[in-house]
Amino acid sequence: MKQLTLIIHLLRWFGGNPVALSIVISCILIEMGFNSFIPIAFSKLIDDGITARSSVAMANILLLLGVATVVAMAAGMLADYTHARMFTDVVARIRQRLYERLQHLSSSYFLKKPAGDIAARFSTDMAAVEHTFQTWLPWGWKPVFDMIGYNGVMFWVDWRLALFAQLVWPMSLLGPRIFAPKARGAAELRKQREGEVLNAVDEATSGRYVVRAFGLEDFMRKRFAEKLKALAATALRGAFFTAALERSSSIGIYLLQIGILAIGGSMAFSGAISLGGLVAFYTVFTAFSASLYYLAQYSGSIINSAAGLTRIEQILNEQSTLPEIRFAPELPPFNEQIDFKNFSYGIDGQRRILRNISLTIKNHEFVAIVGPSGAGKSLLVQAMMRMFDPIEGSVEIDGHDLRQVTRDSITRHSAVVFQESFLFNTSVRENVRLGRLNATQLEIETACREAGIHEDILAMPQGYDSPVGEKGAFLSGGQKQRLAIARALVRNPRILFLDEATSSLDPGTELEIFETLERVRKGRTVIAVTHRLALAARCDRVLVIKAGKLAEQGKHAELLQLNGVYATLWRRQHPST
Repeated sequence: MKQLTLIIHLLRWFGGNPVALSIVISCILIEMGFNSFIPIAFSKLIDDGITARSSVAMANILLLLGVATVVAMAAGMLADYTHARMFTDVVARIRQRLYERLQHLSSSYFLKKPAGDIAARFSTDMAAVEHTFQTWLPWGWKPVFDMIGYNGVMFWVDWRLALFAQLVWPMSLLGPRIFAPKARGAAELRKQREGEVLNAVDEATSGRYVVRAFGLEDFMRKRFAEKLKALAATALRGAFFTAALERSSSIGIYLLQIGILAIGGSMAFSGAISLGGLVAFYTVFTAFSASLYYLAQYSGSIINSAAGLTRIEQILNEQSTLPEIRFAPELPPFNEQIDFKNFSYGIDGQRRILRNISLTIKNHEFVAIVGPSGAGKSLLVQAMMRMFDPIEGSVEIDGHDLRQVTRDSITRHSAVVFQESFLFNTSVRENVRLGRLNATQLEIETACREAGIHEDILAMPQGYDSPVGEKGAFLSGGQKQRLAIARALVRNPRILFLDEATSSLDPGTELEIFETLERVRKGRTVIAVTHRLALAARCDRVLVIKAGKLAEQGKHAELLQLNGVYATLWRRQHPST
């Protein structure tokens, strides 16, 4: 993203508050007038006051300067306050939009993007954008307005010197045109490297037990050092080109200052310009040069911010693979059946994982989905929750294609318990309440009783107010799963999905939880993905998935008699039967 494009994008964000923007611009214009007035006042002070020895003229000019200073200071403070409110509001809105966008992206997006890279958009990328917004007024707009005013004053003092001073543009902008593209490329690569470093940190913390168990500390340290080395090299390249960009503009400015002193001095000797006029012109040009130098320095910040904003807008502009029809109707409460009709799904529309699946799940059925690893069992559950759309066919609930109804209404009638049930670092009560935000304490306790976790909670030091720790670190595996089941039950769902919800538990705990699920199935449709066929045997019906296809379906005894895929899997798990 080039600087001009970035400025247009920034104006678009700030344009949401036109009143505040008008106040800031008005105050900047007042300050510009004051800054332009100072050298003129100095010229008059020297020529009409000091040289002419007029105390009245000196007093009037000094009084006018004092009043102007107070007005300019008040305008500056108002501009700073208004700008601070504006940029904090803009930064908050960008963060909020970025967060909301992530919530609506499909699961396939997160398969392609590492967690560290996504975190970098909120941290380093957002920090660069925030810094640019924060310095937008003093280092961006104010110098631009000041330069306009200073240029007018220079022509007012002496048009000949002012024309010579216009050489500042080609002399100061040639270097930035050379170094800016290189600095921009280095900044974009640096953002990518920062994302890789953050992803390495995320992997090291999330996989710390694996690292320690396999003695990988030294290997991980070296790998992290390589990523840091790549980041340092990129940062060095970026810092060099940014510094070169800033310094290249100052060379032309310094040479012109010398030239103005030489030409202006000759004109003063010949009487073509007064001493006060020369002092005023040189003062104005120095201020003009300082503003130009501020802009050159700010361009480095803009380049860094442009790289960050580009990565942020990549997410903001990411098209959802789950579009929702405008004014789509809501899905009515589930009453009859779920239908897969010639359903096929593939990643990015290419390799097919599920192929030509047609099946029906009746209301109040307890259905198990089994099959070899990688067969696509969990994808069936995700399809019923509309976590992705098919490339062919459809999924329908009571005759309603899930693509034709609102996503909120789909989730409202269902709940899910995953294999790794994520618990938030808050209290037991709040983790259960996340299943239904308006749930009462009585409803929370009822759900916990149904899930068989109520007595365990009462035995905790703070009862329902007890913290569960990061990702439920203070609870056992069985307690975490029961709490996740309670979170699902508090929704009172018509459809309960279980995606390998007990596979990480020991057989005894798994059996206890499965018995709990059998108790709470009354009035619900339960769909369970499991690799434990002893549990599947207790279900009303078993769906067998192999290589992305529905290979078999029926009751446990019927499938054993078929002597097909299910029977083979059963004999592997139960060789004595």
